[in-house]
Amino acid sequence: MTDQTTTILVGDRNVLSTAAPPSTAERRIELVFRSDHAGPERIAAAVGATGPQAVIVFAPKPGEGEAIATSGIPAAAWLIPPSPRLELQPELSPFKLIVATDLDTAEGAGAKSWTQMARPVSDALFVDDPNFEFITRAFFDGSTSERRDRFLQPVKHRFDVLHLVDGSSQVQLSELLGRCQVAINLHSEPGLPSRDRVGPALAAGLLVLAERPLERPDLVEGEHLVGFTSPFELEELIASSIENPEHFSEIRKAGHAAAELRRSSTAIELVTDHLIAQV
Repeated sequence: MTDQTTTILVGDRNVLSTAAPPSTAERRIELVFRSDHAGPERIAAAVGATGPQAVIVFAPKPGEGEAIATSGIPAAAWLIPPSPRLELQPELSPFKLIVATDLDTAEGAGAKSWTQMARPVSDALFVDDPNFEFITRAFFDGSTSERRDRFLQPVKHRFDVLHLVDGSSQVQLSELLGRCQVAINLHSEPGLPSRDRVGPALAAGLLVLAERPLERPDLVEGEHLVGFTSPFELEELIASSIENPEHFSEIRKAGHAAAELRRSSTAIELVTDHLIAQV
């Protein structure tokens, strides 16, 4: 029987809530939530106390790489768009591996060793065979703003929209997504927390309607999701998806398959094994 491998995931609560995989007999997952009241020293202390084989830091902050490096535990930086560019090269240099969505992001961050991988989606959010026969509800996850309301208000007046403002746990999010047929993705607002809205929706089998230009280089419009530009276009797409859901069934299936490639248990295992192999 092999020893259990331990990986520590470091990041903001809103990121880890949709990205962390479950622990298993072979692989133990520990979470260290970043906070305004605890800096890199707290993260380094958690790493030292747990004694993991690997550390993965999502959207690393200044000083975190150096603090973890003092433990001698190999660590990876998982960049989340908008990704750090050249000015953060010194902060990323202590990491053994950079995980990025594309080569341009990795080179811009000064990565010497990198792997291409999109943001992971927790296993708890996957639905293998979703049934939308009696569901005609749309889902939006995110804070409000004047720009977003231009899209959302007409939709809310015409359709049943479940609007999640403050985030939720994996279990709550899974339950909420299971009550909806379509997910709306609007561009992130500057200064607001970055939440993965597309990945969980695709994992749950929903049809994703995403504002153009798409913020996801790993997904193709018309193949994995449907794009829109104006509030009117969004409104008509929701109406069409409810009245004729079969017209979007292939896109929904392809989106679900694309999410499967980002299942967190597989993604975290790959990065952990890569780090361990470098020791």
